[in-house]
Amino acid sequence: MIANQFLWTIFERSRGRLLVCGLMVFAGCAAPSDIDRIPVSGMVTVDGQPLDHGTIQFFPQGDTKGPMSGGRIANGRYQLDAITGPPPGQHLVRIAGKRKTGRMVQVPPDEYAPQGSVVEEMVDAVPERYNAKSELIHDVVAPSTELNFELKSK
Repeated sequence: MIANQFLWTIFERSRGRLLVCGLMVFAGCAAPSDIDRIPVSGMVTVDGQPLDHGTIQFFPQGDTKGPMSGGRIANGRYQLDAITGPPPGQHLVRIAGKRKTGRMVQVPPDEYAPQGSVVEEMVDAVPERYNAKSELIHDVVAPSTELNFELKSK
């Protein structure tokens, strides 16, 4: 009985991760798309400093057809190739990221972090006006595009 409760607890804590993994596997098995995609890359800064860690997403707008695309930002740089890049046209761009505060904080114990574990605190580095409430609109044109984003925290 205790073993069943333990397994159920692990499943309950991991079901979101399992769903994401399943969707990634399903998406990876899809047939190649007939949609043209444009390679894009660039630099993302906040108040003149490169964004350490984050994500960038391109959402087609208006008459632009095709799927959203996106990728990771590391050390202020992002790069999407001709397979993962956005289709040509107008896009809403959302940028999210975290930064370290230098403060160490205790995390709640779970299967990955034993009781008393501490990690460096991370806080949002990008204001909502560039992510959840983004109004950044950019045109993506062939053959390739460098799009740099100089964001302001205030």
